[in-house]
Amino acid sequence: MNTVKILISTLFLAFALQLGARVKMPAYFSDGMVLQQNSVVSFHGTASPGERVVVSPGWTSQKYTATASSRGAWSVAVTTPSYGGPHTITVSDGTPITIKNVLIGEVWICSGQSNMEMPVKGFKGQPVDGSADLILGAKPSVPIRTCNLQRAKAL
Repeated sequence: MNTVKILISTLFLAFALQLGARVKMPAYFSDGMVLQQNSVVSFHGTASPGERVVVSPGWTSQKYTATASSRGAWSVAVTTPSYGGPHTITVSDGTPITIKNVLIGEVWICSGQSNMEMPVKGFKGQPVDGSADLILGAKPSVPIRTCNLQRAKAL
């Protein structure tokens, strides 16, 4: 009798886990992100093992597909166009996730020195040469997006 209860419990748990499984991606794939123009971007995440994942970027009719490995990992290489946007990207294993307001352009990551703390406009009394023209020249069709991360000490 206990064997039957264990078997039924195991089947119920497996079924419940299958219902909750869906495609997942790291948090940096999010609304408002910027992707490097004219490059290949690796979209990746997890899904149920053997599940087919389809990535559909809004800038092309091409669909990119992958099959989740036995561990659930999947990855596709997506080609990006020249600058533009905003775009949407849909990732689906049957249940779609839509990433909205995606721009394509130049992506710069700066770090490592104390002057990296300076905002684009500069500090009060210490403006960055040319930054005012750059900031004032931004418009909805050619926007600027920035993000600032908290300081972290190297170990």
